[in-house]
Amino acid sequence: MTTAPLFVPTLGIETRAWHYGADSATEGNTHPPTLILVHGFRGDHHGLDAIARGVAKALPGVRTVVPDLPGFGETPAIPNREHNIDLYGEWLRAFAAEAAPRASQSSATHSVHWS
Repeated sequence: MTTAPLFVPTLGIETRAWHYGADSATEGNTHPPTLILVHGFRGDHHGLDAIARGVAKALPGVRTVVPDLPGFGETPAIPNREHNIDLYGEWLRAFAAEAAPRASQSSATHSVHWS
């Protein structure tokens, strides 16, 4: 199983992410279906590692990508921006477009909410 680190340009920063499962370079599919798993507030990619590995095992044709949100884990904060739910929504759309262009995409989040 592949668990390759990625650096994905997103809103002026390099988002750090990890890739599990289908790899377009080795699986022959240049645009495998992609599931993006997003950790909760105050977490990082480690909290979703077991789930991503389980998805990769159960769905070998699916590429799973687990990023660290901006300002968490190994991804830097986005300079000169207030980090709130609006920014994280904008970031997730931009990240998905960069991490899985032309692939069918789904995303799942865990405990991402602000009052």
